[in-house]
Parts: sequence; C-alpha cells; structure tokens
Amino acid sequence: MNPLDSAVLEQINSVSDHTDEHNWNTEIENNLKKIALNCSQQCEICKKNYIMLLEQQKYFSIPVILISGANSIFAVGLSGYMNQSTISILNCLLSFFVSAIQSISLYLNINKWIDLNMSSYKNYYLLSMKINNILTLQRHQRQENDGHLFLNECLSQYESYFQSMNVTGDRIDDKLIEIEMKKIRV
Repeated sequence: MNPLDSAVLEQINSVSDHTDEHNWNTEIENNLKKIALNCSQQCEICKKNYIMLLEQQKYFSIPVILISGANSIFAVGLSGYMNQSTISILNCLLSFFVSAIQSISLYLNINKWIDLNMSSYKNYYLLSMKINNILTLQRHQRQENDGHLFLNECLSQYESYFQSMNVTGDRIDDKLIEIEMKKIRV
C-alpha cells in the first residue's frame, strides 16, 4: 500500500462521525470495505489455486484413462498373439500403475482441494457482494438495522472462511490487520 493511501485512510478514520439510530457510522463502513477488499483478494487466490489444481489433476486423470483403456484392449486383443500368462502379467503391471497413480492423487487430496477452493471462492464472493450491496445503499435504506451487528456477523463469516482454507504462500494486502493495529494503539 502506498503512503498516500495510508494517509487517506487515517484521515477517514480520524473523522468524527456520529453513530446514527441504526448504529451505522463511517468507521463501521470503512471496516466493512476492508473486509470486502480482503474477500476480493481471497477470491482471486482461490480462483488461481482452483485453476492450478485442475491443471495438476490432468496429470493424474489422463494417464489413468489411457492406461486403463490400453489394459482392457490388451486383455482381450492380445490373446491371439501371446500366451495367457504373459497377458496376465501385463494386465497386472498396468493395473499396478493405475493404482499407483490414483493412490498418489488420493494422497495429495487434489479433489478435496479443488472442492475447497471452489467453495471458498463462492463464500468470499458472496460475502463481498453482501457487504457491497449494503454499503451502496444510504444508511436509512439498509435492511440491516444494526451496523455493529452486521460488522460482527461479516467479520465472523470472514474468519470462519479464512480458517477453513489452507494458508499458502500467497500474500494479500490485508486490510484487517490495520483494524487490529488500530485497536492495539487505543
């Protein structure tokens, strides 16, 4: 984040804003915007991981399909050209390779991670949309009557989504850290 953004955020946060009758104020709105920004960044990470995992899955699925197909052709088609014991050994070896490839895939939990990244992407996206839809409305038009309650609900959802994901080396410009640092200074 560049210093100008930091200065602007400090100015926004230092503005004295009264809390209206529905417990909405500028600080709550800014914190919700930060959660929405984090959600957007997490969406991109989940999408990138999802695509990468689909690419990795090809390296396991395609060989299994090809080897299994060849194995079935060899089992039936080679009987006129080779003796049955050689065909059985070939079938056994090809089946072993298929089992080894599938075991590695299961060990790496590729399908589980694909599903987890897809569901996390959806969760972060929906939370971001929920926040943005509320913030685009005027305070008196919002369906959520209590700003503090809505902020706590969104923060709780964000934390549960974040905890369910495996934290990778991908870094985000975490806006929520600023919220925590501000609480420490007070």
